[in-house]
Amino acid sequence: MRSDVPAEDSTAASRIALACVVRAHGVRGAVRCRLYGESADSLTTAGPVVLPDGRATRVRILATVGRHALCQLDGINDRTAATALVGSELAVPRDRLRAPDTGSYFHVDLIGLRVRDTDDRAQGTVAAVHNFGAGDLLEIQPTAGASLFVPFTAEAVPGVDIAGGVLRADAVWFPSGEPPPSRTPTPGLRHDGT
Repeated sequence: MRSDVPAEDSTAASRIALACVVRAHGVRGAVRCRLYGESADSLTTAGPVVLPDGRATRVRILATVGRHALCQLDGINDRTAATALVGSELAVPRDRLRAPDTGSYFHVDLIGLRVRDTDDRAQGTVAAVHNFGAGDLLEIQPTAGASLFVPFTAEAVPGVDIAGGVLRADAVWFPSGEPPPSRTPTPGLRHDGT
């Protein structure tokens, strides 16, 4: 599944991706977009969005449902043109957006942060930020082995220092090298604890 994070390129630091086109809708050029933020408002209030090929276009929101928006982009007037945009991100220059609220971050700013756990052990780097519908997940790439996923909540990630390049995550999310304690079933209870 595709990440909710814009692809790294030479303009990644100066542009923030707001949404990704996931499919064409109808025959008149409408597109369905997956929103990276909480609402579709920034697609219209931040001015024209920039497509990966550098074209700037205005967005009209036709409808929203959850983290998706049905949009009409200026200059995209048929299904063929809309289909060609599938997978494209709609971005705006960073200076057109207000700074995130305290405790909120642009996903692109989290990518590449060094991860240290609450026991002060190095655990890798943030490789991507995903959202499969139940909240943001940080994909952490350790120096060796497969990626780990940590929920991006205040409990699981008690500290983020963008300027220092470090994210602090609770040690319980990382393997300690010791097997987890075995759980002895209690007589009379099912395996789910009831």
